[in-house]
Amino acid sequence: MVSIAGFGGLGKTTLAKQVYQKIKWQFDCAAFVFVSQMPDMKRILLDLLSGLGASGNRDDERQLIDKIREFLHDKSRIITTTRILDIAALCCSTFKGSIYRLEPLSESDSRRCNRLDQVAESYFNELINRSMILPVSIAYDGSIQICQVHDLVLNIIISMSKEDNFVTVIDGQKCSSLPEKIHRLSLQFNDSEDAVIPANITNKNSVRSISVFGSTKQKLVCLYVSTKARLPERIGTMQSLEELFHISSNSIRFVEDLKCLTKLRDLAISVEDPVGTEGYKLRCREAVLSSLTELG
Repeated sequence: MVSIAGFGGLGKTTLAKQVYQKIKWQFDCAAFVFVSQMPDMKRILLDLLSGLGASGNRDDERQLIDKIREFLHDKSRIITTTRILDIAALCCSTFKGSIYRLEPLSESDSRRCNRLDQVAESYFNELINRSMILPVSIAYDGSIQICQVHDLVLNIIISMSKEDNFVTVIDGQKCSSLPEKIHRLSLQFNDSEDAVIPANITNKNSVRSISVFGSTKQKLVCLYVSTKARLPERIGTMQSLEELFHISSNSIRFVEDLKCLTKLRDLAISVEDPVGTEGYKLRCREAVLSSLTELG
C-alpha cells in the first residue's frame, strides 16, 4: 500500500495513473477507479470488480465487497490518493504501507509558472479580441469554458493541413480524390444520414490514426490493420465488423471483447505471449480460447 497525500491540484491522481500504467502488466489483473466526494459506491465496486476480471451486477454492496476481498486476499498492491493526511495514515497502518507526501512547487517555480500562465492567457485573449477564436460557452463568472475557431481560421487550418498532408478530412460528401498516403484520417459526418465513405479509402495502409465525429448509417464492416497498430480495448462495440485482420494484442480485455463481434466471419489475430506472471499468462490463453469458442 502506498498513499499519495497532498493539497488539491498538485497532481496526485496524475502521478498515481502514471505509476499504474507503468507497472500494471506485472500483475494478473489491475483496476483504476475514481472516488468522488459523493460516490456511487456500488458503481465503484462494480468497476473495480470488472477490472479484476469478475462480475457481480446482481450483488448488493456487501456481496461485492466480499467478492473483492476474496479475490485480492494476500495478493494485492494498492495506490490511493487523498488530500487528508489522516486518511492516508489510516490506510497505510491497516495495510502496513507508506505515505508519499506530494509537496507544492517552490516559490520561484510557482512564480515562473504564474508568468507562463499570464503570457498564455494574454495570447488567448488576443486571439479572442481578433475573433480568431470564438467563445461558445461562458460561465457565470465571465470565464470562457468552451470556444471554437472562426470558420475562416478553420478553413486555413484545413487547407494547410492538406498541403502538408498532415491530416485528411472527409466530411461525408462525395470525395473525388485522396492523397496517395493518408497518415491521419478525420471522418466528419455531423450526424448526416446521407454521409458517404469513399470506396477508395479501403487500401490506405499508411493510416496512423482515425478520428470520427458524428454518426452515419454506414457501419464499419471490414478492418485491416498492421500488427503494430494499437486498437482500443473496447473493440466489442464495433458490432458490425465482419472481417478483422492482422491485429496483435496481449490484452485480456481486448481478447474477451472479441466474443461480442457476433457478425465476425474472418479473423486474423496474433496473440503475443504476455509479459507478466504465470497466472496472467494463463488467464490470457483462457480468454483467447473462450472468445474463439463463442465465435465458432
